[in-house]
Formats: sequence, structure tokens, C-alpha cells
Amino acid sequence: MSETYYSRNKDKIDKKHKEYYEKNKEKIREYQRNYVKRNKNKINKQINEKIKEKKILVFNHYTNGKNQCQCCGENEFLFLSIDHIDNNGAEHRREIGKGYSIYFWLVENDFPEGFQVYCMNCNWGKARNGGICPHNNK
Repeated sequence: MSETYYSRNKDKIDKKHKEYYEKNKEKIREYQRNYVKRNKNKINKQINEKIKEKKILVFNHYTNGKNQCQCCGENEFLFLSIDHIDNNGAEHRREIGKGYSIYFWLVENDFPEGFQVYCMNCNWGKARNGGICPHNNK
């Protein structure tokens, strides 16, 4: 099997790319900024698709494919969220970041224990009721 040109000259090519970047850094950054401005909708759509893919993976894993709130059974995808079983979500968000980063973190860390899928009502109810969903108080 013959080597490709790139594999034979990888170090040399990488060095030239780095030199070009250093010489043209501002021009490249300006191009990138303009690209993002011109393609904002397309980029946002791609980001939202990636987030949805991760959420589906996470929900499938933590619900064994049922994709429903593990407290009340709500199954509307838009209402579902991830819940920290030990009520340590604020601390965890300070470590990994806020928003959708949790879904990426869970996938990258092979779905660790300590999480469950709750609908937003149960998740917020649990947060405001001493760590117990109001459904479980009845």
C-alpha cells in the first residue's frame, strides 16, 4: 500500500499551514466572523440539531427507551429534562457549564449514574420541595 502525499509530508505541510495562519491571522479571523454573520441561521440550525441528537441519546439511555418523565410519565419531548438525583445540579453546572452542555457531558462521560429524566414540572417541583417531587407527597 503506497503512502499518500500528505502522510509522507505531514510535518512539512502542518508547518506551512501554521506559518500561513500566523502571517494571515487577522484576515482569517475576519473571514470567519463574516462567514458566521452570513450563515447565522444555518449554523444555529446545525447546533440545534446536534443538541436534539444528544438529548435523544441521553433520554433513551436514562429511560431505557421509554422517553418519559420517570415521576409522572409525561412524554412530550419538549417538556423533558435531565435531573440530578442527588439534588446537586447547581454545583455540577458550575463545573461543566450551563444550558445544554449537560447533554454533551453525559454522552462524553458514558452516561454516569446519578441522573434521571424528569419533566420540567417534576424537576422544578422537586427543586422547590426539598428534593422531593410534589407528586410523591400525595
